[in-house]
Amino acid sequence: MARLEKLDLGAIITPGGGSPAVTEALNVSAAELVAEGMAAETRRAYSGDLGPLRAWCSERGLVPIPATAERLVNYVAHLAA
Repeated sequence: MARLEKLDLGAIITPGGGSPAVTEALNVSAAELVAEGMAAETRRAYSGDLGPLRAWCSERGLVPIPATAERLVNYVAHLAA
């Protein structure tokens, strides 16, 4: 079984980390406000929830966030299989 990596949602939305599309959408101060406004426990919970999606995307050379509707439908189909 493939090793599932944990996803740090804070790293996704902070400048210089995570998805380029999300980073480009937020300026530095906005990204910092979003990251600071999220409790550490919430970030850990999101990270655990998104870890399997990240692993699935990684196996296919995709970024998990932002996810297209098509990507999410394919992921759900994968889970249902």
